[in-house]
Amino acid sequence: MRKPVPFGGSPPKPQGAAYIDENICFGDGPCQRACPWLIPQRQSGVGPYLKFAPRYIGYGLVFKCDYCHELLAQGQPPACVAACPAKAQHFGIRDEMIAQAQEMAHQRNGEIFGLKENGGTNTLYVSSVPFRDIEAAMLQQEQVGFGKPSLRPAGASMKKENSLVDIVLAAPLAGVALASLRLCRNWLKARKS
Repeated sequence: MRKPVPFGGSPPKPQGAAYIDENICFGDGPCQRACPWLIPQRQSGVGPYLKFAPRYIGYGLVFKCDYCHELLAQGQPPACVAACPAKAQHFGIRDEMIAQAQEMAHQRNGEIFGLKENGGTNTLYVSSVPFRDIEAAMLQQEQVGFGKPSLRPAGASMKKENSLVDIVLAAPLAGVALASLRLCRNWLKARKS
């Protein structure tokens, strides 16, 4: 698997590919849990554990496609796009890719996936076969799982983590309420005495 490209001190871009910074990734998997399609995968035997905690050598780092960041920096398309023998893949500015996908869908009397699904994705698919039929076939053939995303809406992948944040934020309020009740009870008790 190819080495991830760290941000290298550059500020992250508001759009485009998400990169894994190998200098801060400990392979503990929050990015795996955050991805609604379960795309990032752990590779053992690499990462910072090799340097400071060798007994965790198998824990590794998390990797994912970076759209061939090195090639993009040189003005070249990602390797998968350049190597596709059928020229079925295209890469470019999202608005241009949307226009191209709409034209292709119109020519084929097809559909586009990724335009609006899950808030719009970086990858668009055009098919003359309805995506609900593709999803049904994928499920029937057990083609959905880690690294094999479903076409269904992903939902809130961080629901559990967001619930924990709510609890953490509510804890101080609960503490203040309990302290107020105790002070009030003590005040009433002192007043009766």
